Amino acid sequence: MTTAISHKVLVPGNCLGFTGGFLGLSSVVLLRVPGAGPILFDTGHHATKATLIRALANEGLGPDDIRQVFLSHLHFDHANNVDLFPRAEIIVSQAEWTYAQQPNPADIYISQPVVEYIGRRNPTLIDDGDAFHPDLFCLSLPGHTPGQSGLRYIDAEGRRVALAGDAVKTLRELIDHRVDLEFDPDRRSAATIGMLDRNFDIIVPGHSHELHRGPHGWSAQGLNKIELIVR
Repeated sequence: MTTAISHKVLVPGNCLGFTGGFLGLSSVVLLRVPGAGPILFDTGHHATKATLIRALANEGLGPDDIRQVFLSHLHFDHANNVDLFPRAEIIVSQAEWTYAQQPNPADIYISQPVVEYIGRRNPTLIDDGDAFHPDLFCLSLPGHTPGQSGLRYIDAEGRRVALAGDAVKTLRELIDHRVDLEFDPDRRSAATIGMLDRNFDIIVPGHSHELHRGPHGWSAQGLNKIELIVR
């Protein structure tokens, strides 16, 4: 069944790095669902806070207009700006919430102050297959973290869309069926990427432009770039 659900990437992700660290900024996606207020998929790194506010304004929205925020996982670069949306319901998978209470010791990317803040907001916890709204479903995508989750829907053109977060960060990961930084002890990222590869036509990754399936395979719908100003 096709729906009138649509999405727009407000903040394009990138995976830029430097010696000893990374500049990777995550994608932030706006979802419009008939009968529901605007929904945000991930909130991004604090470095993109002003960019996100401007992108929302370009859509005629302010932070208080966002009614629900779905967090794919609780790494800082995907969840830091959650405090911008005090009126929104925060939604995260039960598996990710459980993981964030005692993460893999090698996983240095979960911000405990952000997790504690979310806890004070009484997040809604959901599981794989739960209907986020009619025709919009939670999608379990373990690998990068054990509780990594996304959203799936079928758009007005009949295309199967997955908002994947860091289950697939880039086109390279989709082609290689391998995710960098796999914190899932069960090592499920390859199986997760294979499932996405087989079952979807559009994938919105965590750190690059949208990926579309075409007659000759997958391609990215833009260049992974960022403009830097040196002062």
